[in-house]
Amino acid sequence: MDSGVARLAGARAKVRGPMLALYLLACDPGEAGDFEITVVRSEVVPTVFTVTWTSEEAGLGWVEFGPDVEYGRVTATDTEEGTEHRIVVAGVPAASVWHLRAVTESAGVQLASDDVEIESGAASPSLPTFTATGKRDHGGNLIAPVFSDHPFVLGLDGEGRFTWWWEGESNDVYTRARLSLDARAIVFNRFDEDRSIDRGAIYRVSLDGTEVSEIPAELSHHDFVELPEGGYAYLKIDVREYGDERTVVGDSLVEIDETGALVTEVWNAWDAWTPPDDLSLGFYPQGEDWLHCNTLEYDADRGVYLVSVRNESMVMEIDRATGELLWTMGGDDSSLALTSGTAFEHQHAPLRDEKGMFVFDNRDGDARSYVRHYAVDQDAGTYTEDWTFDGPEGNWVALLGDVIPYDDGGKLLAWGTAGFINEIDAQGNQSWRADAEFGHIIGFLDSVDSLGGPAE
Repeated sequence: MDSGVARLAGARAKVRGPMLALYLLACDPGEAGDFEITVVRSEVVPTVFTVTWTSEEAGLGWVEFGPDVEYGRVTATDTEEGTEHRIVVAGVPAASVWHLRAVTESAGVQLASDDVEIESGAASPSLPTFTATGKRDHGGNLIAPVFSDHPFVLGLDGEGRFTWWWEGESNDVYTRARLSLDARAIVFNRFDEDRSIDRGAIYRVSLDGTEVSEIPAELSHHDFVELPEGGYAYLKIDVREYGDERTVVGDSLVEIDETGALVTEVWNAWDAWTPPDDLSLGFYPQGEDWLHCNTLEYDADRGVYLVSVRNESMVMEIDRATGELLWTMGGDDSSLALTSGTAFEHQHAPLRDEKGMFVFDNRDGDARSYVRHYAVDQDAGTYTEDWTFDGPEGNWVALLGDVIPYDDGGKLLAWGTAGFINEIDAQGNQSWRADAEFGHIIGFLDSVDSLGGPAE
């Protein structure tokens, strides 16, 4: 044994310590194998493992993993054929013994390594407690920002167990966390709890936690998206003096590159509208809260942004190339007319689907919040409520809220300030619920079948 590295052939091994590397000979079908693999557990996020190996022939590599030798989960493959393979395995629950094996495919022939038994580290004791009941029908990994006196980005599996985490600093707020488009990192936003202080940033943290990029995002708040060609778009406040001794907080939509340098301003509310006289104070210390844009989505196929305008109870779509406001839904001057159902109020998390729009309807002065779906007919200029789900009595959500629909009609729902996440089936029956420790707020969700893929 050299430098703590065990070399084993044709035997099962275990990864225990954070830097214990295990080498196994791969198995040709039915016989001895012909490539070695190395498994290293991350010292930063001890539920994440990096698997490396060299194949004799150039090909694509990936890793199969799971709670037993049936595996059941698979990472993304290499981005291109080669003989050197380095794959990150993420999504293993904390303090668990799981199994993995590496696979290489070359010229249509697959070779698999021997099984390796791995053991993940315990979750950080500072993480907020989650109490889960039931089991998610759709499994996979859920990524959620959670905050109280300081923020976390958490990965949860189908049973509510921690699979990934990142802890922020006191007074920071995280509202959005997403798996990066290349599946190699978690990206999330940050702004200061005291919104008069500009500490806006977008973080990119590699799955093993060893590579951290802080991308400045000046005056950012609430939400952002990663762009397919690189860089990010985000919601930015634009504070201006207006009228007689008024300071008004407007909104804009901007794009930046990977360094945080401004690429373009896509849209600005000051170019489109005029602030009304009766604006509220309180959320932004800089002045009157005009629009309070709070959600941003991007449809790459159509080249359009979807923006939620909370104070106007309105959702709008913006053409990325021209900045043109394509249509609005809700509010006093909606370009789409509501034909039947209830109009949403002070919403979060609009999301387009093939039939229309999901909206998390926060409302004001109600005993509960709702998730609604509207069938949208843009040719006819109409929208119609065709599905509603209301939260438990007394669970009014003052901030945030999110909905992720599944193809089978089920939904994954986050209840913001009410502090819980649940999954329902197509009939509205709850299959799973996870309650965060009291006082914690849950941000926007991302749900992925599997974490992990080629390493940087």
